[in-house]
Amino acid sequence: MSDKKTGPAIGLFQDHPIYEYFAVTYGSQWVFDRVAVFDRDGSVRMCQLSATERVIAPGLVYRSQSSMMRGR
Repeated sequence: MSDKKTGPAIGLFQDHPIYEYFAVTYGSQWVFDRVAVFDRDGSVRMCQLSATERVIAPGLVYRSQSSMMRGR
């Protein structure tokens, strides 16, 4: 996502800012939902995400703004 806009930083996780939201050029907006659950080896299982969620390094889960308007 080369051209994105972010909301304010609302915290830190592993020394990386947690942005309240980010929006990408083509119009979708993603809102911070939670920190992903990590396996013992440090990996993140994608099965913990719904179809309307994305995990962004270093393990932050964002939910599509449009899915929030429809409900989980």
